[in-house]
Amino acid sequence: MTLLCAGSILCLSGCGGGADATGETVFVYVLNGYPGSSKLTLYGPTGKLASGLPFGQRTEEAVVLDRNTNSNQFVLMIDGAPTTIEFSKELFTLYPQETATMVISRRSGEAAGNASLFRNTRTFSPTCVASFANSLSLNNAYMPTELLSYSYQTEWEVPRQTYYEASKEQTAETRCGETPIRQDDRDQRDVLIARVNDDPWFFPVTDDENYRLVWGQRIVDPRTNQNLSAGLIRGGIVRAYRDSEEFRDCMSAAVSVAEEEEQTDPNAPPAEECPAPTGPGGLLDESQVVWDEIAVLDCHDTLDYSGFPVTPGAEDSYTAFTQPIRTVGGEQMCGYTVRIRTPEQDLIFQNHDNTVPNYIDNIGGFVQVDATYPIGEHHYFVLFGRPVNPFVTQWNTAAEAIFSDGGDFPYPDDAVPAY
Repeated sequence: MTLLCAGSILCLSGCGGGADATGETVFVYVLNGYPGSSKLTLYGPTGKLASGLPFGQRTEEAVVLDRNTNSNQFVLMIDGAPTTIEFSKELFTLYPQETATMVISRRSGEAAGNASLFRNTRTFSPTCVASFANSLSLNNAYMPTELLSYSYQTEWEVPRQTYYEASKEQTAETRCGETPIRQDDRDQRDVLIARVNDDPWFFPVTDDENYRLVWGQRIVDPRTNQNLSAGLIRGGIVRAYRDSEEFRDCMSAAVSVAEEEEQTDPNAPPAEECPAPTGPGGLLDESQVVWDEIAVLDCHDTLDYSGFPVTPGAEDSYTAFTQPIRTVGGEQMCGYTVRIRTPEQDLIFQNHDNTVPNYIDNIGGFVQVDATYPIGEHHYFVLFGRPVNPFVTQWNTAAEAIFSDGGDFPYPDDAVPAY
């Protein structure tokens, strides 16, 4: 798995134009994701580009734009308000004849607008690529910034998750070969792995230039007996249990050959001779090794990892992940179910309507979307609007753009709230 990119989404606005579909033209869909608007109107250097676009809706067709004449100055009007929002972005970030989807949003507490551009470029190999983007208006003067952040949690790699597997946790490595991990420690990890498989939701975390998935710490709410994912803490830190490879590495660091421990001179180099293994299967017997009990306890504890948080006031950015191919109904597909979580407790998606999916009384809900898509497509998943009752949109980069509103969370029957 490879982390493809994490950086600024190029911002622009524009739709309409009247240019010929040749030369320096590009094709742009526009989505109104600006909270506080029931409709918006957009102007570019050549005049009105979009008129009366309802909140939560996208233009039915991509609009042709000339990169030369529709250069970089744009004006946004919200519901015909007397004040306008101006911003300047370049269209030359797109290749000629390229198609993109643009989401107009509000990312700050000011009367300002952003426009995030998503290039609808297909992949040319049978791979799975998914990008997640932040278009929510998260600023709130009455709530700590870190509590308004959110991160992704996913079912990726399930049911064939390979991060937590008991078969990988049988032995530890010493300088003289392998020794069995003690049964009590294996039993303790077996209980954890059973919990992982019963509640298979993982957070992506950074791992050098790649990403991997970890199982965040859980707690049980005494009011509801619900198993809550408490592993996401402030600052985008994910508090999670070591995966099987990390656990084995930790246990290997916690065990040593017995002769090493018996040396009286602490400055002497370790003995070079290794005892002949007396355990079954050519392994070092338990009597031939010494375990550091404090280090072993640490191996069973959680670690803090760096996640991929979205925070208020941050530049519009997206993170793209490769994903494994899986089989759905006999057909190979990409993608898994995705949840959006907030630190310590699911607060910012709170909704007092208990018909909202995943609602828990007095706790709050979270966004959950089935983000599956065909092999060879690039898939986009975007939250927009305000954090309470956010909207979700997702689409694939097929030759004919596939557009979905992400299901019925949180408003069934496409009901749009009054902002």
